[in-house]
Amino acid sequence: MAFSQKKIYLVIALTTIALIGILLVQYFWIDAAYNTQQEQFDRRFNDLRGEISKSLRADMQLQNSMLAYTNNSIFPSLRSFIYKIPPPLPFVIANKALPNSNPLLPKSILKSKINDKIDSVFTANNFNIPYEFSLISHNNACNQCGKEEQRVIILSSVSDIDPSSFLETNYKSGGTALLGFGHLNINFPSKGFFIAKQIGWMLALSVLAILIIGGCFGYTILTIRRQKKLAEMKNDFINNMTHEFKTPIFSISLASKALRKTQGIRESSKVQKFLDLIDDENQRLKDQVNKVLQMALMDAEESRLNKQEVNIHQLIRDVADSFHLKMEEQNGSITLQLNAEKQLIKADETHLSNILHSLIDNAIKYSDKQPDIIITTRDRDNGVCFSIADNGVGMDKETQKHIFDKFYRAQSGDQHDVKGFGLGLSYVKSIVEAHQGWIKLKSKINKGSRFTIYLPA
Repeated sequence: MAFSQKKIYLVIALTTIALIGILLVQYFWIDAAYNTQQEQFDRRFNDLRGEISKSLRADMQLQNSMLAYTNNSIFPSLRSFIYKIPPPLPFVIANKALPNSNPLLPKSILKSKINDKIDSVFTANNFNIPYEFSLISHNNACNQCGKEEQRVIILSSVSDIDPSSFLETNYKSGGTALLGFGHLNINFPSKGFFIAKQIGWMLALSVLAILIIGGCFGYTILTIRRQKKLAEMKNDFINNMTHEFKTPIFSISLASKALRKTQGIRESSKVQKFLDLIDDENQRLKDQVNKVLQMALMDAEESRLNKQEVNIHQLIRDVADSFHLKMEEQNGSITLQLNAEKQLIKADETHLSNILHSLIDNAIKYSDKQPDIIITTRDRDNGVCFSIADNGVGMDKETQKHIFDKFYRAQSGDQHDVKGFGLGLSYVKSIVEAHQGWIKLKSKINKGSRFTIYLPA
């Protein structure tokens, strides 16, 4: 297979698009899983919200102190006023009865007790996540204040406090314990990490899969580039080698022609036979070198098809006539059944002649009896199909799988006189595909083979 630059870029582009698609699917999948876990987190906190309020109400001193501090913004002198009230007497705040028991707790102790209450609820319910809390007052007396001004942070579990993180949090509790004057805002600074841990295995597998796919993709690209470079080096070597071979081949041909013109040699039949052998072998060597060179050119994409209007029937007749003497020697026959009405096609006549010559030559070489070759043509869609059938040794299914591979040689049983490099059928397929056509093979052992080729008109 030729390393087409366009094909390589197309493969890279398609693979990149596929990787991006996989990344997007993984992102949406993980995002959906994260959102599901977050919803479960919110539902679980909502279940604990009431328990926190209940725990706060169970401690009368804690509840009274929280109520007093949250209403301090409404009644500035409330705190000092509360200390003056004897413990047995109740007092009223905003028309609501507030039972009084012990004196107010200092903010440091109040913060510690609130923290203990929340800890006990979270621990009992196996809700182990770091948190921060603030006691928020509802400044309902400030009718002209903005929304943020109506919420005042009385105390917080953190010293370096970000007001927005507490005032805007969705996690609130303790409102019932504070009779509507305030509530606890609870913030979870590591909530994202806590939720991510719940889907950690899913995230890890996704990242691992993406890394493996990305690594394999990168390795594949490097391998393709390396193989392309090696193919180019191979083609350069073949080009140089075949051109070097052409010089001695040409020299041998000239020497043979010169010897034939020599008076003494022309009269010697024995020497003439040797010269015939030299010419035949020299021609065979020339044909093989040309095949190697043609394949190198096809691989390097240096070969450009010179498409012209070709009469396929006339071309088949001409190629078949060129085998006339060889068929007479072997008492074989070539039968033409030219039934196609579309005789004119756009093709490279030289290459088309070569593939016909190669297929007929193979049919003769791989025949263990008198070769009987049938060439037929028929119309198909917007083109012409032609087939070359023989009565040769045939091929098994395993051979048929590789017959078009470069350098593959079909086994011919006990027959060992078939010479070649295994390039003929690979060249045929390359030329047919370069014409946007196709080639198919049907073969059975000892029954012969049929090659069918389609070329667009």
